[in-house]
Amino acid sequence: TDAAHGLASRIERLARSAAKQMELGKDISQELSVIEYMATGYPKAWLTLAEFQRNQMSDNSKAIRSVNRFLENCPDDQYGWGLLVTLCRATDDPLAEMNARLRLAELAEPPFHDLSSAASRLNGLLSRRELVLEADERRHIVRRLRELLEDRHTEGDATDLSRLAWLCMHDEQDTDAADRWVTEGLRREPANEHCLRLKRRLASNGSEMA
Repeated sequence: TDAAHGLASRIERLARSAAKQMELGKDISQELSVIEYMATGYPKAWLTLAEFQRNQMSDNSKAIRSVNRFLENCPDDQYGWGLLVTLCRATDDPLAEMNARLRLAELAEPPFHDLSSAASRLNGLLSRRELVLEADERRHIVRRLRELLEDRHTEGDATDLSRLAWLCMHDEQDTDAADRWVTEGLRREPANEHCLRLKRRLASNGSEMA
């Protein structure tokens, strides 16, 4: 532990030194190579490098590679997955972002608001066709997030339940489940615009099928 603590402080000093050198327009490739070498024996150095690449170099793609190297060694680290979510969104990689969001949600019990926000993000991506997936991959992502929300639905408000209902719609058009969650949402908040809008759509689809 003491050795790791000493190494961590050295790496931080090296990163600060590299930042100063970079401000002066000097080549910092050697400093970065040293941090990479240290990371082979001390994985947290990958996070230091990722933060440097993100904040000092404005290179999110390299930062993503560094975070992934860290997660190869520490697959259960919540901070690493959270950072990956942020970086993937910044680089407009919605599939990697959603996979990271799911992994983060599975590792720990996040605030329900975070799950609801993830559902809103996924619903929007699918509705706008900004996330094109193979059928099995789509089913896995949608269903896993749906399960996480359903397990904790008592924590949600009407808007949260409308997002859950939309997940059901994206889960092979499970209109029965969608209607059930919308109905529950309206029971909690009768004037909720999101639930009312989806309720009208479900009723319209039902009348068309009839």
